[in-house]
Amino acid sequence: MRRAQGIFPTILILLCALASASASRADMAVERGDTLAITILEAPEMNRTGLVGPDGRIMLAGLGGIEVAGLGLDAVRDAIAGEIKARGLIREPTVLVVFDGWRPYYVGGTVGNPGAYDYAPGLTVRQALTTAGGLTSARPQGGDISLEVARLVAERRAVAYRLLQIEAHIAGLQEELDLGEETPPSSAEGVLSDAEASTVREQERALNEDVTSQRDDARAHLEQSLDLVAVELDVLEKQAQLRVGEQARQQAEVDSARSLLEKGLVPTSRLTETIRDNSRILSDMLDVQSYIARARQEDATIRYQIRAAETEWRIKRRADLSEALAKRIALESEMQSYTSRLLATGMASLGDASAAAPVPEFTIHRSGAGEATSFAATMDSEILPGDVLDVDLAQEPRG
Repeated sequence: MRRAQGIFPTILILLCALASASASRADMAVERGDTLAITILEAPEMNRTGLVGPDGRIMLAGLGGIEVAGLGLDAVRDAIAGEIKARGLIREPTVLVVFDGWRPYYVGGTVGNPGAYDYAPGLTVRQALTTAGGLTSARPQGGDISLEVARLVAERRAVAYRLLQIEAHIAGLQEELDLGEETPPSSAEGVLSDAEASTVREQERALNEDVTSQRDDARAHLEQSLDLVAVELDVLEKQAQLRVGEQARQQAEVDSARSLLEKGLVPTSRLTETIRDNSRILSDMLDVQSYIARARQEDATIRYQIRAAETEWRIKRRADLSEALAKRIALESEMQSYTSRLLATGMASLGDASAAAPVPEFTIHRSGAGEATSFAATMDSEILPGDVLDVDLAQEPRG
C-alpha cells in the first residue's frame, strides 16, 4: 500500500514540471500548423496530440472540432474545459495544453540555403542565419572583384563566428571535465569585434552554467531521496529493537504460563493465549525486517543511480568534447581556405577586406490572428513560428 500511495505524488511532480517547462511559451498564440498535446486527467481516452488544421480547429474525441487558432495556451485550455462542461461530460475537468510542435519558419534572400526550417523556442535571427547556411552573394557576370571580396568576407565572418562558438564550447567542456588544458589562440581573433567575441563566450558560459545546474539539481534530488531513506531505515531499525524486547518479554510470559500450567495453577487457555500473542509479535518482527530489507534495497538503488548519472554525464560530455574538437579542425580548415581565397584576390593583407564588408539587413514578415506585419530586425531579434526572415546583403560604401 505504501508503494501504491507513492505513485500519486510522482504524477503531480511530473505535471508541475510539464507546466513549468511550457510556462515561458504560454503567451505564444496557437496558429494553423502548430501541434498541441492535450491531456484531460479525468478522461485519458480524450487525450490527443494533433495538428491545428487549416480551419483553425483541433479535433478531440467526443468534442469534435475546437477553434484554437489565435488563442494562447491558457485560452485554449479554458475553451476545451468549457466545452467539456457544457456537454456535461465532466463537471470540473483538469485540462493541460502544451505545444508539441510548431509550424516552420522561413528564410529567404542572400543566404546559403533558403527554405523552411523547424522552429525551436528562443530562436533568434543569428541562429536562423547560421541554420540557413550563413550570408552569401553570387558573383556578378561582370566579375566585380569588390563583390567577390564582400562575399568572401561575409562567409569568413560566419565561419569565424561558428569557430568561436566551438572554441568557447570546448573551453567550457574542458573546465567541466577538469582537464586543465590550455586554450590555444583562436584563428577567429580579429575577424569578429571584441564585443561579438565577448557575446559568444558569455552565451556559451551561460549555457554551461545551465547544464551544470541541471546536473546538480538532479543529484541533489537523489541525495535528498537518500536522506529520506536513511530516516526511514533508522525508524524501522528502532521498531525492530522494540519488537525484539517485546518478544523477549512475551517469551518469558509463555515460559511462566507453561510452568504454572504444569503445576496446575493456570488453565490451558492461558498458555494458549500467551503463545498466540508471542506468534503475533514474531510476525510483526518479520514484517519490520521485510520493510528494512526493502529500504536498504532502495538505498542501494539510489546510490547506484547517483554513480550511474555521474558516469553517464562524464561520458556524454567527453563525447561532446570529441565532437567539438573535430568540428574545430574542420572550421579552422575552412577559415584557412577563405583566408587564402581573399589573399588570392590581390589584397596585400586581410585588413583590406574590411572596407568591402557587407552590411546585412534583416526583415521579419509575421502573420497571425488575421493580421500581417513586417519590421526590421537585428541579429538578436526573436523569430516566432511561421515568420518569414528576409535577408538582404548590401555593400557598405567605401569611405
